[in-house]
Amino acid sequence: MNGKENNQERRSPREITLENEVAQLKKLLQTDRLTGAINGFGFEKEMQALEELKNKGLLEAATLILADVDNFKTHNDRLGHEFGDEVLKIVATTLQTSGRKTDTAIRFGD
Repeated sequence: MNGKENNQERRSPREITLENEVAQLKKLLQTDRLTGAINGFGFEKEMQALEELKNKGLLEAATLILADVDNFKTHNDRLGHEFGDEVLKIVATTLQTSGRKTDTAIRFGD
């Protein structure tokens, strides 16, 4: 038995539940509610993780691509916020499913 398994045996069910709830809250804090993409806070965490990989020599380079939905505010105001929300969901889903497994879609904005 390794140390991690031994440590888990010593934790009470309440401690395990609390740890799971904290992990869920951390994920919620880093996720955009509308699109499910990582939000600005999650972006900071992603950048920290990339920096750590770079410092360990496990990452040579990374690419950051910024995209903007042209005239989104105009369309959103004219066609309605429900329509705009659907556009944002489609864009986020497209970005999340079109890239590599190591790619991350992040949403900045309200």
